[in-house]
Amino acid sequence: MQFTILQENLLKATQEVLRFIPSKTPLPILSCFLLEAKKGKISFSATDLQTGIKEMVDGKVTQEGVVALPARVFVEYISSLPAGTIEIEEKEAELHVTAGKASAVFQISSPKDFPQFPKKEGEDVVLPREAFLSIIEKGGLASGMDETRPVFSSLYIEGKDGTLFGVSTDGYRLARKEVKTKGWKYDGILLPTKAVREVARIIDRLHMENVGISLSARLGQVFFTAGDLFCSVRLTEASFPDYDAIIPKEFAVQITFQREEFLSALKTALVFGKESSGIIKLSIQKDSLLITASSNAVGKNETQVDIEKITGENAEIAFNGKYLQDLLSAVTGETVWFGMNEPLKPGMFKIEGEEGFVYIVMPFRMQGES
Repeated sequence: MQFTILQENLLKATQEVLRFIPSKTPLPILSCFLLEAKKGKISFSATDLQTGIKEMVDGKVTQEGVVALPARVFVEYISSLPAGTIEIEEKEAELHVTAGKASAVFQISSPKDFPQFPKKEGEDVVLPREAFLSIIEKGGLASGMDETRPVFSSLYIEGKDGTLFGVSTDGYRLARKEVKTKGWKYDGILLPTKAVREVARIIDRLHMENVGISLSARLGQVFFTAGDLFCSVRLTEASFPDYDAIIPKEFAVQITFQREEFLSALKTALVFGKESSGIIKLSIQKDSLLITASSNAVGKNETQVDIEKITGENAEIAFNGKYLQDLLSAVTGETVWFGMNEPLKPGMFKIEGEEGFVYIVMPFRMQGES
């Protein structure tokens, strides 16, 4: 193997792929990149056996080849080099890197030890970049972090009648984002949210117009392609709950208010709510929304937020404030719509400008309720 490449191009590609290298693994080979030089393209691949990525970058290939090399130290070294041309050559089971007056030698491993990268199967469904990103970012907003309960740390994607839905839940809240699409041909697919968020982040940086998605039921893999980027994500083996049954269809009380004003009041309330698991109470009155948080150890906080529009009678409901903060920090719309029925039934939030997006939160029982 022998090729030359620009330092800035090499660094960008390896930094992206590095994010897919597991921080701890019983298999040392998974701490490596698979580096391949072929036909004017340099590719770097990584996998944790659940998710894989291959990113290609242009370079001048003098001699083709493929090796596995330690990923983190390689990226750290490349990031320390100045911009300019880098020469890379394989010699006697070592990788020699030369950049101006600097040079380094890396020990390499046989590519035969690297897990075989899955070959793409299935027919591509092409989504516009913005539609794809919104499905991941907004549809995955309610996903949990506990990977021991995979259905609650995954994103469910399915198509119905020309509409694509992205849905997630951690058991206490649910987010659903829908976009219009054509040609979706797969049944519902369940994917680990952490993995698809990484894919979305890279695609967002690449600014490609479209994203190709294909499914191989045989391999249990979903493939994402965008330009010179190729990612594979293993399906989550679980059944997603019937989310339509969770989403309320009618609301006895409906209000609208300003997002920034509410978010500011919420952050203040959470200072007092830390001692009570972040629980905050919303009291809906004629023309204002009262946000209350209290703690026996700290004290009590109350803040009023103006209601712009209200339908229904006065009502009270309590939520985990962090769930509301997650929502309001992830969107940019100025106006929030909230609907509820009874204090112990789910409440729903919608955001101005976020068409097809709903966020449902389970309430907490307030003291004195039966």
